[in-house]
Amino acid sequence: MMTVTEIAKRLTPEGETLRKVFLKCGNLCAFPRCAALMMDADGTFIGQACHIEAASAVTRA
Repeated sequence: MMTVTEIAKRLTPEGETLRKVFLKCGNLCAFPRCAALMMDADGTFIGQACHIEAASAVTRA
């Protein structure tokens, strides 16, 4: 039996993804009790799009 380890990759969010995040979050950080804006008055994305789950290598048999 062969074991394969898959290396997790993190991709930089594209503009369309950031736009969807902005629309869904109401321009506010999703972290509890945080009032930081995700986009400034000039339309520049100033927030940080985080992943819910950390990337890790996956081993499959």
